[in-house]
Amino acid sequence: MRPNNIWLRYLFLAAAVGICIGIFLASNQNAEASSATSGGIIRWVASLLQPGFAEQTAEAQETTVASYQHFVRKLAHFSVYAALGFTATGAALTWPRPARTLRVGAALAFCLLYAASDEIHQLFVPGRSGQASDVLLDFCGAVVGALALCLLLWLVTRRRIKKSPEENAS
Repeated sequence: MRPNNIWLRYLFLAAAVGICIGIFLASNQNAEASSATSGGIIRWVASLLQPGFAEQTAEAQETTVASYQHFVRKLAHFSVYAALGFTATGAALTWPRPARTLRVGAALAFCLLYAASDEIHQLFVPGRSGQASDVLLDFCGAVVGALALCLLLWLVTRRRIKKSPEENAS
C-alpha cells in the first residue's frame, strides 16, 4: 500500500470508526438484550444447518441455543476485533512515517487499548462483566486481522513484481 493515499486512509479510518461504534453499541446492551442478540443469531444458523431444528420443542431449541451461546459470543469478539485490526492497520499503513512496523504496532496498540476500554465499559452495564480474557481474545483477533492485511499486501506486491518484467519486455 502506498503511503499518503488519502482516499484509502479515509476509507480505512471510516471503517475502523464504524467498527468501534458498533462495538460500543453492542457492549452497551444489558445482559438480557445481548443474550437475545446472540441467541437470535444462533437460532437463525441452527435453522439453516441443523435438520429439524424448527420442529423441535421450545425447550429443545433453548438447550441448543444455550449450548452454543458461549462459543458464538467469543467468536463474535474475535471476529469483530479482527476486522478492527485489519482496518486500523490499513489506516496506519497509509501514513508515510514512521517505519512500517511501528505503524502496525501503533494500530495494534490502539486495538488493545480499545479492547481494554470496552471491557471496562461493560463493568458499568447492568448484567455485564469486563473480563481480562476477553481483552486477550480481542487482541488476538486484532493481530490476526493485521496479519491478514499484511499478508494480502505482500501477495499483491509480489504479484506486481512478477508482472513487472513481463510488462517491461513488451
